[in-house]
Amino acid sequence: MIRRDYLQRQIDQLGRAMGVMVSKLLGIKSQGKTQEMVEMINQFIKQELELDLSELIRLDDDAFFHFLLKEKGLKDYHLEYLSEMLYNLGQEHELNDQPELATPYYQKALILFEHIENHSPTFDLIRSNKITDLKKAVPYKSQQTERQQVTSIKI
Repeated sequence: MIRRDYLQRQIDQLGRAMGVMVSKLLGIKSQGKTQEMVEMINQFIKQELELDLSELIRLDDDAFFHFLLKEKGLKDYHLEYLSEMLYNLGQEHELNDQPELATPYYQKALILFEHIENHSPTFDLIRSNKITDLKKAVPYKSQQTERQQVTSIKI
């Protein structure tokens, strides 16, 4: 029981740190300091998740999801913060005419947003709109699966 309480405190600390990070990012984003934003997120992920942002983005979707949920024990509210960070990084790359750099961030953000959407007892219109936008911008497994199902039904 003591170990579980310790782990819960650690997870809660991570959630508070992620909340602070998102608020800082919104301030930096409004000032248009993209490189500073990328460095801040990378530093945060290195410090809190013990992984480089570029390594996290390069993980395949299953390994990415397994790492965050099983190895790091992140809760949905942690994933919400992380998905916002990744989404904002994708937007910054797209605004800087680097759509090829935006895609991996969008893919990972979409995975997290969909997980949260499926597990949250509360509907969030903003999150739902982001999911819709990301599905249009990013080739994603769920879209391929839906296409395969529709194709198999028509045949």
